[in-house]
Amino acid sequence: MACYLLGIDNGGTLSKAALFDLAGREIAVSSRKAVMYTPKPGHYERDSDGMWADTAASIREVLEKSGVNPADIAAVACTGFGNGLFLTDKQGKPVRRAISSMDSRARSYVEKWQAHGEDAQARPKTMQSLWAGQPNALLAWLKDHEPEIMKKAGWVLLCKDYIRFKLTGEIQAELTDMSATSLMDLRTCTYDQELFDLWGISEMIGLMPPIVQTAEVCGRITKQAAAETRLKAGTPVAGGLFDVDACGLASGLVDENQLGMVAGTWGHNQFVSTVP
Repeated sequence: MACYLLGIDNGGTLSKAALFDLAGREIAVSSRKAVMYTPKPGHYERDSDGMWADTAASIREVLEKSGVNPADIAAVACTGFGNGLFLTDKQGKPVRRAISSMDSRARSYVEKWQAHGEDAQARPKTMQSLWAGQPNALLAWLKDHEPEIMKKAGWVLLCKDYIRFKLTGEIQAELTDMSATSLMDLRTCTYDQELFDLWGISEMIGLMPPIVQTAEVCGRITKQAAAETRLKAGTPVAGGLFDVDACGLASGLVDENQLGMVAGTWGHNQFVSTVP
């Protein structure tokens, strides 16, 4: 009987895997330190393949530490840092190094949108404050500064969605992650062409993957991923969560009576509200 759950997290500090039983007790955990590249001031990048290699190594080590039979793992799910940008071709191969959420290269674009009113115009749909590490700003920057890269681009992915692709071979975008990108109308939970037009990246809506739900089974461990991680091929993989949302749920934020405070690569305070 499958009686364990595997969680995977890629934040700004670590690539981590942790195994839990169905009562939520931690059985084993393993991690690798995240490697950040800073080719220019304000540019923070990750090697996508290196991040996957660290993730796979952490999973293998968790299985070794725990002694658990991979066949007893009921499901796998990922979290990861939100925003940033993992740009791949149509086959899922990275076309450049991934960009971290800490990146500030597109700051001037955000300042322009704030000054000219695009920020206020988008807010009823996005319900987000603009900042430089969001995909809308990074895509606008890449369009102007790396047009040859954009010609190769097939998909816009976020951190955990890239790792889920490596596990399942399926290209998808999970709802909670995409909700923070200023590319969606949160009232309909769909990509919005008017937003893409507003940011000057109209054509890039064609790079957006289909949206999946957090608890939805979005694929299964492939034979290739099984060989790299030692997980059992065919194990279900769920959509997963934006790490900020995962922190909120893990802290017990289920109604309007609590405040959650998290200190990590990003520090954030959060609470549940019934009103945007």
